[in-house]
Amino acid sequence: MAFLKFFWDIISQEAGFLHNFEKILETLERKRDELVIRANSVIREVHRAELEGKIPTYETVEWMRQVDEVKKEVSDAEKQIMAIEKLAKACFPGCRARRRLGRRALRLMQQVAELIQRSPFAGGLTVDQLPVIGHILPAMTLVGETTAKTTLENLCKLITDRNVGKIGVHGMGGVGKTAIAKHINNRLVESELFGSIIWVSVSKPFSLASLQADIARAIGLDLSQEPSEVRRSTKLFEHLNRRKKFVLILDDMWGAFSLDLIGIPQPNAENGCKILLTTRSVQVCREMETSNNIKVDLLSEDEAWELFKEKIGGDAALSPDIQPTAKLVAKKCGRLPLAIITVGRALRQVDDVRIWRHTLAELGYSNSEVRSMKKEDHKIPTDHLIEYWMGEGLIGENGDRQAEIDEGYALLNELKDAYMLEGMTGALGQECVWMHDLIRDMAIHIMRERGSFMPRAGVRLKHSPKDEWLEEYERVSLMENKIEVLSSRPDCPKLAMLLLRGNPLSQIEEGSFFARMRSLRVLDLSHTLIDSLPESITELVNLRTLFLGSCRRLKNVPSLETLQELRVLDISHTPIENLPPGAEGLVKLRRLDLSHTKNLKMFPRGLLAKLPLLEDLSTYRSSWLWLSAAEEMEGGAGIEEIIGSEKLSNLCLSFWNLGTFARYIISGHWRKLRRFNLMVDGSQLSCTRNPRTPLRSSVRAF
Repeated sequence: MAFLKFFWDIISQEAGFLHNFEKILETLERKRDELVIRANSVIREVHRAELEGKIPTYETVEWMRQVDEVKKEVSDAEKQIMAIEKLAKACFPGCRARRRLGRRALRLMQQVAELIQRSPFAGGLTVDQLPVIGHILPAMTLVGETTAKTTLENLCKLITDRNVGKIGVHGMGGVGKTAIAKHINNRLVESELFGSIIWVSVSKPFSLASLQADIARAIGLDLSQEPSEVRRSTKLFEHLNRRKKFVLILDDMWGAFSLDLIGIPQPNAENGCKILLTTRSVQVCREMETSNNIKVDLLSEDEAWELFKEKIGGDAALSPDIQPTAKLVAKKCGRLPLAIITVGRALRQVDDVRIWRHTLAELGYSNSEVRSMKKEDHKIPTDHLIEYWMGEGLIGENGDRQAEIDEGYALLNELKDAYMLEGMTGALGQECVWMHDLIRDMAIHIMRERGSFMPRAGVRLKHSPKDEWLEEYERVSLMENKIEVLSSRPDCPKLAMLLLRGNPLSQIEEGSFFARMRSLRVLDLSHTLIDSLPESITELVNLRTLFLGSCRRLKNVPSLETLQELRVLDISHTPIENLPPGAEGLVKLRRLDLSHTKNLKMFPRGLLAKLPLLEDLSTYRSSWLWLSAAEEMEGGAGIEEIIGSEKLSNLCLSFWNLGTFARYIISGHWRKLRRFNLMVDGSQLSCTRNPRTPLRSSVRAF
C-alpha cells in the first residue's frame, strides 16, 4: 500500500503540472514583473546615491546580479513555451515538455519570491565611499640641483606649514612647473600627511563649468545631471567638505576664479586644506590671492648644457666638428627643460654636422618667422603666414610669385616636420597651422631677449599699449584683442611688421599713428571695423603688403600713390565702391584681391596696363562683371585687357554674360594660367594646372 501511495503522489504531482501549467506561468510572469519594478527602483536609488559620492553595498551588487540571472532564465523559459505551442497536433501535445517546464517555472517562481523578499535591504543599498588618499603620477626626473630640486624642497616646506593655505607656482611654459607639481603630489600621497590629494589638469579653454567638471571627475563625482552652476558648486562643496584636510593641485591655470563659485572650501588653519596651482602668469596667482608664490626659474647655462649632452648621448656623441653647433642649438632652447629634452632626443647619436646645422636653421625659423602666432589653441591660415614672410622679405623675390609661395610652403613643411608647427584644418576648410605653447614661448623668449618684438596677440587688450612701443621694435603683433581705438603715436623707425587683425578696431587717429613707421613692410588690418584709413598711411613708403580683407565697414581709402613698393593689396569682402585713388601708380603690385566686393562699381579702363608685374587678380563674386570692349560700361575695363595681360598667372573673374565668357575662352589666355576660377550666370569653372589633368578637358567639360 505504501508503494501505491508513493506512486499515486508522483502521478498526482505530474498531473498537477499539466493541469495547472497555465496558472503556474501566469503566476511566474506576475512575480517576474513585480521583481523588475523593484529592481528598477533599486537602480534609481543607487544612481542617486552615486551622484552624492556613495557606492552600492556588496549585498546590493550580488542581489542585482541574481536578478539579472533570473530574468534571463524566465526569458529562456518563455521561448521554450512558445516552441511547445508549435508541436504537432496530438491528443496531449508536448506533455513531457510541459511537465518539465512546469517544474522549472515553479522553481523560478520560488527564486523570484525570495529575491522580492530580500529587496528591502535592512542595511541600506549604498555606503559612503572610503576616499583614496591619491594616485602616484608618472613624473620625469627633475634636473638642476639649484633650480627644480630647490624649488621642490621649498614647496614641501610651504605645503606643510599650517599657516599657508594657497600656494602659487609660476614660470614660463616648458620650465618644469608640471613636473615639480607631480613630484609634490607623489610625496604627499606617500607621506599620508593629508586625508586626500586631488590632482586636476585644468582644461582649456578655461570656464567655470569646465573646471567644475574637471574637479568632479578627479574626485569621482558625477555632475552631468546638474545643469545649474549653483547646484554643481553646492555638490562639490559638500563632497570636498566630507574629505577633510585635502590638497587640491590645479595644474596649468590660465585664468583666476572664485573658489565659492566653483564650490571649493576656503583653505585655512582650521580645516587644514591646501590649494597649489601652477600657472604661467604671476597675475593669476595674485588674483587667486595665494599666500605664497614660487617662481620656477630657467636652468642655468651649465645645467642646460649638461642636460642637453645627456639627451644626445653624452660627451662621446660630440665630435670637435659638432660641438660648436651643438652649443648653439642648446642655447636656442632658451634653458627650457622640455625644449632641451625634445630637441636633444631628436638629435641623439646624430654624428653628421650637416644635420646639426640644418636643425639650427630650423630653430632659427621657428623663432623668427612664426612670430605672429598666438597661443597654442589659436591657428593661422598658411597662405597668410607665407604672405607675411614674403612681404617682409624673408623669401626673396625671383620674378615668379608662385615659385616664392612654393618656397614658403617648403619652409613651412620643414617646420612641421620638425614639430615646430603642426597642421590643421580651419573652420572654413582652409589649411592652417598652429604652434605648441612651449615652442611659441621659446620663440617669444628669444625674441624678447633681442628686444625687437612685442608679442601681445590674443591677450584681451582693450587699449593700444601706449607706453610699450620701443624704437627697437621690428615686429608687433596685437592680433585678436579687444582694441577699438588706436590713438598713440608710436615712434618705431625699425618696425617692419604690424599685425592688428581681428580687433573691433573702428578708429585710427587721423594723421599721426603711422607717421613714424616708415620702414613698415607688412600691415594687417583685416577683420576690423574701420570705415576709413588715416592719411598717415601714405607715409608708409616701404609698405609691401596691405591686408584690408573683411573690413566690412571700409568705404574710404586715401590715395595709395606714394606706396610705390606695394606688392599685395587685399580689399576683399569690403563695401568699397571704387578702387583707391592712385592705384595706377602701384607699378610693383603683384596681387590684387577684390573678391566679394558687392558694391564695386568699376574696374578702371587701362589700369591693368599700368600694373606690369600683376600676377594674381581676383574680382570673383564682385559686383563688377567683365564685359567685352563693345559692351563695356563707360570708363570700365573690358575683357580684352585681361586677354592682353601677359603676366597674369592666377585669375578669378565673374563674367557679365556667356558671350563674354566665350570670347575669353576662345582667346586661349586661360592656357597660360596656373590657376583660374571663372564664373558666369551662376556657374563656375575652377582649375589648377596639373600635368595629369589638362586644362582643355576641364574647359570642354564646363
